Amino acid sequence: MEKKIKSIDDLMSIADLDPRHQTGEIIGSMTTSIHPRVFDIIAKFIEKNQNDHVLFPSLSVIEEELISETKRILGLSEDISGVITSGGTESNILALYAFKKTFSSRTVISLESAHQSISKAAALLELNIVKVKTNDDGYYNPDELQGILARYPNSVLVLTMGTTEIGRVDPITPIIDSIRKYHIHVHIDGAMGGFTYPFTNPKEFSKYVELVNEGLASFSTDYHKFPGAPIPSSVLFLSSMLEDKLKWNSHYMPAGYQKGLLGTRPGYSAAGALATLLLKGRDGLAYSAIRSYNLALETMNTLQSKWNLSIPRPDVPLLCVGLGERELVSKAWSFLWSYGIKTYFCSKPPGLRIVFMPHIKKKHIDRFIDKLLEFFEQGSREYHER
Repeated sequence: MEKKIKSIDDLMSIADLDPRHQTGEIIGSMTTSIHPRVFDIIAKFIEKNQNDHVLFPSLSVIEEELISETKRILGLSEDISGVITSGGTESNILALYAFKKTFSSRTVISLESAHQSISKAAALLELNIVKVKTNDDGYYNPDELQGILARYPNSVLVLTMGTTEIGRVDPITPIIDSIRKYHIHVHIDGAMGGFTYPFTNPKEFSKYVELVNEGLASFSTDYHKFPGAPIPSSVLFLSSMLEDKLKWNSHYMPAGYQKGLLGTRPGYSAAGALATLLLKGRDGLAYSAIRSYNLALETMNTLQSKWNLSIPRPDVPLLCVGLGERELVSKAWSFLWSYGIKTYFCSKPPGLRIVFMPHIKKKHIDRFIDKLLEFFEQGSREYHER
C-alpha cells in the first residue's frame, strides 16, 4: 500500500477530506465550529498538563474560573465542587465511581434511552444495572419507575438531559418524592442538554438544580458540544464529599495527587472552554440555545406537515426523523451523504438524527428537506416498486 502522507504538507492537506461545520454539511453530529479567537488561546496552553497545577499555576486559575463561571451560568451553588473531565463518558464513569465508594451502592437504575457510557461504566465498576423501559416518545412509566426505586433503596438513578437519539429530558417531577423517600442518589447526564435546557426551559431545569445544590445529585455537561469549545472538554459537578473520592495519590508530582481518570489532561481544553464561555457569555449561550431549539421545532412541524413523519417532540435541539423500515433509513442516509449532508442514525423510531448545533442555519435545513424530498420522489420509488 502506497504511503499517503510523505510530508507535512500532505498532513495539512489531508484535513480537506473531512466535511466542514461552516458549510452546514455536518447536521447529525454533536460537534460544532470553534470561535476563531479560541484558536489563539489554544496555542498558549497546548503543551501544558491540566493535572499538574504546581508546574503550571495558570491552569489552576483557569480551572477555578471555569468551574465558577459555569456554576454562575447554570445557577449552581458555590458550595458544589467541579471536576474537569474529557467528556460525558468520563464524567459518567467518575460519578458512578464516587457514588459507589461513598455509599457502597452497587445498583445503577438506568433508562434504556441512557447513553451507552452508563452501561460501560457499570461494566467497568462491576455494578448491577437495572434497565427501565421507555415508550416510543422516550418517556418512562412513573408508576413502574417508582416501584423500581422502592425495590432498590440507596441505589443510583441516572437521568439524561438530552438523550442521544431523540433529545428527551427525563422528567424528574413525577419521581422526586420517591427519590427522597428511598434515599436515591441521582446522576444527571447533561452532556447535550446542559447548555441548552437551562435556557429553553428554565423552570423545569431549576428542579434538577435544586437536587444538585442539596447534594442529592451530580450533574455533568460538555463544553465541547453545544457551546463549541475544543474537544475534549467537560465538567462534572458534585458534592465535596463525592469529589474527595476522585483524587488519587501521585507522590512523584509536586501536588501529590491527581483528579479524574486521566493522568495527563490537556490544559488547552480547559483554557479553550473558559475562553468560549467568556466570548459568548450567558446571553450568547441562551440566544444560541433558543434559536437552535426553535429551528428544531420549526423543522419538525415542516416535516410532519409535508409527509406526516414520526418525529418525537424533543426537549433539546435534536430531531429523530422517523422513516419507518431500517432498509429505507439506510438508503436515505446513503443518498443524503452522497450529497454532502452528513446525518446520523436513530432507532426509536428508526430514522435519521439531526442535531441543531449553533452552526446550523435554516438554509442548511432547507437543503436537507429538499434532498429528502428528492429521495422520496426518486430513491424510495424503486424501493416500493420491487
